[in-house]
Amino acid sequence: ITAALGALLASQTIELDPAAFGELLSRIEPSDGVHFPGISHIDHLKGICHQSLPVPKGLRVLVLDCGGEVDTVHFDREQARAIYREHRDEVQQMLCMMTLGLQHSDLQLVGSAATMSARPSQLILPKPVLEAVISLALHAGALGVNCAHSGTVLGVLYQDDGSLTRAAQLHRLLGDELAGSVALLGDFAVIGGGVHELA
Repeated sequence: ITAALGALLASQTIELDPAAFGELLSRIEPSDGVHFPGISHIDHLKGICHQSLPVPKGLRVLVLDCGGEVDTVHFDREQARAIYREHRDEVQQMLCMMTLGLQHSDLQLVGSAATMSARPSQLILPKPVLEAVISLALHAGALGVNCAHSGTVLGVLYQDDGSLTRAAQLHRLLGDELAGSVALLGDFAVIGGGVHELA
């Protein structure tokens, strides 16, 4: 939706600041904050950005698809909200850890916060391989595992140390141990958000 709206606005030479862009997106459906610069802490229902945080250098993510589909139209948002209310203390702790990790480029803290955030999501959209992925990833030197809270993917976060050793080890280990359970979608640098035109 962000890409389509960005392309439409560009084709009509209409400029919207990120706040107005986010508000417009939220009229269509709850949305993440990829249109805000940096890594954003947002109200996904109203499209409001609470805080824009810096992107840590050297952070990469190996994306794994657990399969299946999520019907976002019929997704039980009230059940999800109730579960997060029950885990309010954990959510606050995770948010504080993530914020500090991003502000201070502490990749270990970022990975721990992401893993902490993935676990309550299991009560909403379970990913049967989550604990196996966490165990394997941490054993191979990854920083942590994040999940799509309204999707089917997991991300193994790791630090780019300038060599291919860690990436190769993660690919090999996860591929060998989880063959048939997940599909490897790619290995990407974590980047900041914002609507950008391709050169």
